[in-house]
This record gives sequence, structure tokens and C-alpha cells, in this order.
Amino acid sequence: MKLTHKLLLTIILGSSALIALFLFKSFTQTYFNERNNLELNFKEIETAHRQLDNQILNNAFFLYTNQDTVNSAIEQVYQSIDILLNIPYMQKNHPKTYALLLEHRRLFDKKVQTIYDFQTANIVIKNTSAALLVAEQHLFKETKLATSADLAVMDAIHRISGSILLAKNALDHELLRSLDTQIQILSRHRFAPSIDTEKIERMFTHFKIIQEFFPRYVDTLESIQEPVIIATLKKSEKEFWQKIRALVEALAALFLKPLNRP
Repeated sequence: MKLTHKLLLTIILGSSALIALFLFKSFTQTYFNERNNLELNFKEIETAHRQLDNQILNNAFFLYTNQDTVNSAIEQVYQSIDILLNIPYMQKNHPKTYALLLEHRRLFDKKVQTIYDFQTANIVIKNTSAALLVAEQHLFKETKLATSADLAVMDAIHRISGSILLAKNALDHELLRSLDTQIQILSRHRFAPSIDTEKIERMFTHFKIIQEFFPRYVDTLESIQEPVIIATLKKSEKEFWQKIRALVEALAALFLKPLNRP
């Protein structure tokens, strides 16, 4: 009778162990499948951010760009974030991760507004820079009729124009500000009556427009590149996997407990 009880207990424990192994294998297989899918979702968000930032830099440093590419890149980031936010169990089972993703989206909303501000300043500065180059070409034609004093002022205007374009490409606030006094002095010069001063006055107008919009241009571009947005994404991803690992360890201990019995 005792032998029968021992045999029955052995069968029960053996069956329990097999069931535990089967359930744990099934869970881990599902877990790793979900892990791969979710890891891909997180990486897609990060990739979408990188692509957007690259498009913005292209718009900043190349003369002719398509604003639609930036808008498409913005939409791609939103779609990638919403994929994770719309996963049913994310909000229910991972509230901390979900909250961090919502914060990530809120920061991105703010970044998008900054991008729109940058696009406005960028278009103004690009158009003005192109107009400045054209005005310089016209200014060269006036040198034949200029006095020596006029030529000195024109030469200074050319140098300022080059410095402004250099400051723009280098994102140099200080260089642009340092030109302000010189621009004011040169703008008061009275040219010979034979000089078409309308083109020269137009150049000074271009200088002032660039000076006005340049701080906004630089500040928004630097704000767009702020790493805090990617940091919140990384934090949400880390929080998610920490909880998943803790869950796997807890279930492993539960499922494999029958195997550890003497």
C-alpha cells in the first residue's frame, strides 16, 4: 500500500513537472516573440526620430529643400509612438512605461512646434541669403562709378556679407552680433550721386532681416537637437524590460518549483 502511494506520488510529481515545463516553454516562446516585436517597435521610434533630425539638418544647410519631407518624417514619428501606445496591455500591465511614453509624446508635441518655428526662420534666412548674393552681384556693377571712399565702403559691405553667411553656417551668435556696430556706421555713408543707392540700401535691409531672425533660427535648431526626447524613450524602454524580466523570473520560479522538490 505504501509502495502504491509512493508510486502515485511520483506519477503526480512527474506529471506536474512535465506540465510546468510545457507551460514555461509555451510562456517563454510567447515572451521572446513579443520581446522581438516590441524591441522592434522601440527601435522604429528611435529610427523615425533620427530620420526627422537628418531632414531638419538638410533643410538647415542646403539651399533648396522640400518642406514636405520634414512633415512626412514628423508623421512617421507620431505613427511609431502610437503603435506602442495603442497596444492593449501596455496601459493595463505596464503603467509606468505607458506614462513615460505619454511624456515622450508630449515632449515630441513641443518639439514639433519648435520645428515649425525653425522652418519659418529658416525660410526667411534662406530667401534673404539668396537675395543678398544677388544684391552683391549688382553692387559690383556700381564700382566703376564709385569714388575711393565709396569703394572702401563697398569693400566693407562685401566683407560683412561674407561674414554674415559664415556666421549662419557656423551658427555663430557672437560673430553676427559683432558686426552690428559696423553695419550701422556703414549704413550712414553717403555715396556719390552717380551710385544707385537703392541696391545698397537693399543689402542693409537684408543684413537687418538676417540679424533679426538669426537668434530664433539658432535657438530653435539647438532646441530640436535636445537629447531629452530620446532619453525619455530609452527610459520607457528600460522600464518595460525591467518589469518583463522580473515577471519571467517570478514565473520561472513558479513553474519550475515542482522540479526542485526532493
